[in-house]
Amino acid sequence: MPLPTPNGEPKDEFVSSCMANDTMKEEFPDKGQRLAVCNSQYKAKGFEEQDIVHAISTMLPGDDLPEDIQYLPPGTHNITATKNGKPAELTVDVGAETAELLQNSFATITAGDKEQVFIDFNHDDSEASGWITGFYWAGADPEAGGVRAKVEWTKAGEEALQGRNFRKFSPTFTLNSKGEIEGTTLNAGGLVNRPAFKDITPIVASDGEYQKTDSNMAEIKEEKIKEEVLNQDDSKKKEEVSAQEKLAEVKKENETLKAKIKALEDDKKKEQEVAAQSAVDKATEDGRIPPKDEDVKAKWVSILNNDPSAIMALEALPVNPVFQRVVQAKRQEDGSMDTNGEAQMRAAKEYQAKNGSSFEQAWEATRYDRPQLFN
Repeated sequence: MPLPTPNGEPKDEFVSSCMANDTMKEEFPDKGQRLAVCNSQYKAKGFEEQDIVHAISTMLPGDDLPEDIQYLPPGTHNITATKNGKPAELTVDVGAETAELLQNSFATITAGDKEQVFIDFNHDDSEASGWITGFYWAGADPEAGGVRAKVEWTKAGEEALQGRNFRKFSPTFTLNSKGEIEGTTLNAGGLVNRPAFKDITPIVASDGEYQKTDSNMAEIKEEKIKEEVLNQDDSKKKEEVSAQEKLAEVKKENETLKAKIKALEDDKKKEQEVAAQSAVDKATEDGRIPPKDEDVKAKWVSILNNDPSAIMALEALPVNPVFQRVVQAKRQEDGSMDTNGEAQMRAAKEYQAKNGSSFEQAWEATRYDRPQLFN
């Protein structure tokens, strides 16, 4: 696929479109390289920078912020301004047709609400001090007339003007091949502090001395775009690394949480096993289960492990005096059943688990509650 080529549009408009071109993205994925190629494409076709002039016009009248400003004073003016980034001595004629050309240019730029014409600070092409909403001719009066621009001031613009940080305005306009004013640009000017139009109503105009800071404006603008593109790449990389680190932290937290849950489940299972065995021991002591039938005991322990509520069924078993006599006889024969010590421990641990007491407290409470285990 061929690379995009300019068709006479302003350089910034062509470069913006070129950077977004699918072919350019595919062939030049590195944004810094793609920007350099787009600039080269513009120059390769022989297009020169549009004659863009930065000149200073008027000062804000009084303390109140005006809804419109004198963009260009009426009549013929010899000014020292910046043309295509270089100081230049110019003669400009400003009349009713100038206002019409500026308004037509404004309408073209803002068509479809894709862009909004603005003014900045010191022609730095960054933060907006106000938004231009249109141009009109106000007559030949040197102060109240000329080409006027309707302005909606931003908060930053209001603070700068009310704080007297800036008191003048410098317009930006384009010239045709004859050196006549033919329109404005997306950035229609800026708040400054040095005048160039000597006859304009005070908000801003600039001498050549001030404009020296803009002598390489095109190059500075190009470097600024390149820097912003590269900074965007660095920002994305940092975001990706940060996302990976956060994901690793979340995974680690999940593993820790899983380990804690498993430990709690294991503890609960052990407590349940102790409680089941203790319940079976008590049922044996009470004469509800055959004291010598280990299979029956094991079956009941398994049932209670799976369903702790089954203890109600166990406690509902009838007491068999025969079983009680066997238990008593065994105790009299050797002092205790062979599992009596284990039963005492299990009973004490069950009490401890239920009540959160120390083992010593649980042991004493079990001796009191279940004396048959200790007789």
